[in-house]
Amino acid sequence: MSSHTRKMKPVDVVDRWLYRKDGNDYGPITTDELMNAMVEKKVDLQTQVFSLQTRRWQTAAEHQLLRDFYGKCTDRWAAQALDHEADKQVKRLARARKAKHGLWRVLLIGFIVAVAIGAYVVWRLGQATPIGVASLVRDPKLPRLPVPQVVVAAMDGPPILRGTAVDRLSEPETYDTAGVKQEGDVDTTPAVAKMQFGEDGELVGGGAGIAKADLDRVIASARGGLHGCATSAAKRDRSFGGTEVGFTVRPGKLTDITVGNEVKSNAPFKACVKAALAAVSVPAFSGSTRRVTLPLKVSW
Repeated sequence: MSSHTRKMKPVDVVDRWLYRKDGNDYGPITTDELMNAMVEKKVDLQTQVFSLQTRRWQTAAEHQLLRDFYGKCTDRWAAQALDHEADKQVKRLARARKAKHGLWRVLLIGFIVAVAIGAYVVWRLGQATPIGVASLVRDPKLPRLPVPQVVVAAMDGPPILRGTAVDRLSEPETYDTAGVKQEGDVDTTPAVAKMQFGEDGELVGGGAGIAKADLDRVIASARGGLHGCATSAAKRDRSFGGTEVGFTVRPGKLTDITVGNEVKSNAPFKACVKAALAAVSVPAFSGSTRRVTLPLKVSW
């Protein structure tokens, strides 16, 4: 082999690197390729790199060559950030100037339109014919008022007022007794817990459903209204001695009203019973309904 023959340079292991990112190892790559990875921000000074020369993992900051190159990269990135911010400011100013010019253009057009409208109004007023106040006044021609006629009648004495007999007007009395049944009528309502009150007003029997305190208030209110109905019936008819009134206590109302057979033809009394029980306030409750029978006695 000639002495001028050039020997091949072996691969320099110093120029070979590995780097670790996200738990994965990449390489081997050259120093230039590793620096390109820094430029692309794939590798920073905290990245673990492996030199085939030292045969150990170290951070890139521990290598002077990589540390110096990364410093140059940060300077370049800072300059690029400033350039980018400057470009944004230039674009922002350009948009502001454009908007300002557009606003002035709109104001100018508005001013021209206003001047044109004002000139047109002045021209129209100049073409109008002046009118006087006298032409606006009209002499209304109202019809003459009629002359009142005075009627004078000859009278020998004071006038005599004569009464005229007329028939007395009257209208029949009607009473709403719908829903009030007689004792013994067929009851199609569901079975309820019945309650019977004796002559002394004491409750006979019991049952579940409405609370006792609420039931006592309902019965007291019903008894007061029914007592008034009985008193009014006795005043109308002396033969009225009393009867029994039954009703069912349901949530919110009293239903299934019945009266004794002795008042089956007494429409005013039945209408009064219906109105009195409709005015009783019944609370809401759950459970069984109650059937209540109240005796009404009138003595003279």
